[in-house]
Amino acid sequence: MKNLYTLFIGACVAAASCFSSHAQVRERMVVYPKGGAPVGYWVDRTDSVMFLTDMPDLTTTLKITEPTTPTPGGMHLEFTMGLDVKKVKIAFPERFMFRGDINKLTQEQLMAAFDRMEVNEFAPSGPKMEFDLKGLQQGYSYYAIFYVLDEYGCAGDIQFMPFDVPAAAITGNPQVKVDFLKVGATSLEIKLTPNDETLGYYYLVMPVEDPNREMMMQMMGIPDLQHYVTLFGVDFQTRRQHVGTSEIKVDGLASGTEHAVYLVAIDQNGQYTKVIDTNRVTTKVLGTEQKAHITLSVKEKTANMAKIVCTPDENTTVYRVAVLEKAKYDAAAVESAFKESPDEDMNIPLYAEQKTLNANGLTPNTDYVIVAMPRNLKKEWGDLTTLEFKTDAGATQRAPFSLQVVDGAKEVVLPTATSLEMSSAKVALELTK
Repeated sequence: MKNLYTLFIGACVAAASCFSSHAQVRERMVVYPKGGAPVGYWVDRTDSVMFLTDMPDLTTTLKITEPTTPTPGGMHLEFTMGLDVKKVKIAFPERFMFRGDINKLTQEQLMAAFDRMEVNEFAPSGPKMEFDLKGLQQGYSYYAIFYVLDEYGCAGDIQFMPFDVPAAAITGNPQVKVDFLKVGATSLEIKLTPNDETLGYYYLVMPVEDPNREMMMQMMGIPDLQHYVTLFGVDFQTRRQHVGTSEIKVDGLASGTEHAVYLVAIDQNGQYTKVIDTNRVTTKVLGTEQKAHITLSVKEKTANMAKIVCTPDENTTVYRVAVLEKAKYDAAAVESAFKESPDEDMNIPLYAEQKTLNANGLTPNTDYVIVAMPRNLKKEWGDLTTLEFKTDAGATQRAPFSLQVVDGAKEVVLPTATSLEMSSAKVALELTK
């Protein structure tokens, strides 16, 4: 039997529980760990508290090797575990998910990351266990990150081990045929048809020359274009890869610009191909080299909202528009912001062709001014165009201000890139010994 001493405070707890039940007062016990946040317990739900001074054997070592029989995206795991290990939890995140030096992370930081991963767990049947691991990607770099628990659920330290899955050839010839059904100035209609050897695919429609793409990938910690496409080129309804034939319309593209359908196909073993970007097309040129003009109108308004129609002329390539309180309007400042903000600035986006916009969150009974400025094919700005209006009187609650496209068309070519969540490979552990 383990060498331990047990401090029972059952009598105290029982007394407190009894007092609680009679006086309708609930007592709390708070445990303050040396690291992390305090943990609270209700005394009337606690039978006893036990302190153990023994040293449980939670030592664990892991060896990762290539499997004896080569398997696409497979590796072999060998665990050696201490006598008191009753459960093992393990995940397999890609190494790029940990930005910076993982060795500098605290146990609390590692656990916080672990909690957001795809986790596998098992109960040891002996001091040594071996598994075949399936579901990884060939040529990718991973961490095996894991910790063990004793019979009471006390966890040992989180451990991690880097490993690489050997690169290998794709099975068969997975391909996706791309047909451009309609090419417009700011939109494309595309048909994607996978062949029988394609389990699924990811795709994004993007400009071929985009200097900001590499910067965005670095900012988000994404290592290469293949990861970028597989992370964001998913089916929005299932949040997984696309399956079968798809017909899509992509709006909000830049006119007169070469675009590509960036594809990553999946073979029958679930392995990804390299990025395919041979399917390219140039959108039609919009605008001329003549001076651009734009017309503004208010289609509808209430106390808190105005529906605005922006109609550029045939010389306009793109334009910017804003809605401001008249009392705060500064023409020189607006013109400077329109002209000097980079094209990629989503705070003052560039629009093309006629758009209907909803200005939401306005203040009732207030004078506003709509401000727009068009730009031609030579990137020369036209005159600042304004239109004044006044919101209706009313006591409706004001919502956060926003300017929203209401044409019914999707304006976003790429999905909004939020901060990258910690994730890990969804793998299968197959016991071998």
